[in-house]
Amino acid sequence: MTLGTLDGIWWLIIIVLVTGGLALMALKRSPQHTHAQNAKDKHATLNNTSIPKNLLKLRKFIQSNFPEYDVATRAHHLLLTQQGRKVAMLTMDTKIEVGSRELGGVKVINLHRIPNKVQLAELLR
Repeated sequence: MTLGTLDGIWWLIIIVLVTGGLALMALKRSPQHTHAQNAKDKHATLNNTSIPKNLLKLRKFIQSNFPEYDVATRAHHLLLTQQGRKVAMLTMDTKIEVGSRELGGVKVINLHRIPNKVQLAELLR
């Protein structure tokens, strides 16, 4: 082996060492979440403080004014069901414009503030 050339085995060793070093750096920098923590984040409960207060107020409003709907609270939206059938998903996100669209047979409604009873009835129709 001369100074200007490297044999094939040395190239292989160098590539393996560089790849191993990059893999160790990636593992060290990745967040250390467990599967249970990820599942808990996805399906937040009412006691979780990550649910926005206006979403909780909307949930209470729907339960008191529309008892025919069952309301499930998620981290960023409410899921309305009626007789076991998904009817609508309500979000309160000011980054997205107010409106509704259909997604897989379920109406997705985005709001910026809590509507009155008449407006909400019109949106759910």
